[in-house]
Amino acid sequence: MGDHHAADRPLRLVAYLLPVISEGAYALVAATIAERLGRPVEVIVDTRRSGPGIDGRPFSDGEVDLALVCAPSWCWLRDRDPPAARLVGVAPAPDDIRSAGEAWYFSEVLVRREHPAAGLDDLHGATWAVNDPASLSGYHAVVAHVHDPRLVWSGAHSASAAMVRAGRADAAAVDALAWRRLQREDPSGSGDLRAITTWGPHPTQPLVAASHMAADDIQRSRDALLSLSGHPTLDAAGLSGFAPVDDGVYGPHVPGLPDRRTASPSPDGTSEAGRRSRRPGPPAAAGGTPTGPYSTQA
Repeated sequence: MGDHHAADRPLRLVAYLLPVISEGAYALVAATIAERLGRPVEVIVDTRRSGPGIDGRPFSDGEVDLALVCAPSWCWLRDRDPPAARLVGVAPAPDDIRSAGEAWYFSEVLVRREHPAAGLDDLHGATWAVNDPASLSGYHAVVAHVHDPRLVWSGAHSASAAMVRAGRADAAAVDALAWRRLQREDPSGSGDLRAITTWGPHPTQPLVAASHMAADDIQRSRDALLSLSGHPTLDAAGLSGFAPVDDGVYGPHVPGLPDRRTASPSPDGTSEAGRRSRRPGPPAAAGGTPTGPYSTQA
């Protein structure tokens, strides 16, 4: 595995959540932590999924240091023996009146504008587009709210919306921040869709640190990000800042996830409920080490 923990190498921050968390926001996070710790931070792009799967890689391999990950990934990292990561104690706070400046977000359930559904009861037997096995708002929320769902993988929130718009799926649950971005950037396309209900609140994607990272560096990173409230780069990304979080909001049971005391995710990162649903096999992108270009080095 080599010496991945050497203090003279840059810290590696994985960008799983692009473009929902914008490139500018990731660059700001990297620059802020780099300045506070006096150490370069590289951003590694991996948009195949919303975070590590149950195997914990690349955190369990010691290949990376930091990432914003969706809640299911944090639960899987935390519950490994030994834990593959630690909670830094901050998560993004959406600029959404419903979030009230805290680290909570929502799923918007979308259908085509001409679809007759007025609510969830009208979607019995529908095909749902779901983004990836680590997504709380786009996959686990569907499994939690819909009995025996028929699922098709899309790979991203925007792709789920596109599948619904194209008639390849009847419905999708999309991160509210992603939905607002689509409405802003593609008003014509998003105008073909409408939200029929909202699920949540869900805890937002926490920043996690590899278990090898020094506790003092974790605390200083937390303090630095909490100082960014109202930063114009975050404002442009639809975030009011970062808010403090602790593991109480993520466990032992996150709504939409199997209780870790009674159920376990499968190796592909899906839940027992998901394995019972009528869906294709796991997307090829699930699992493995991040690939993709190294972007900004702060």
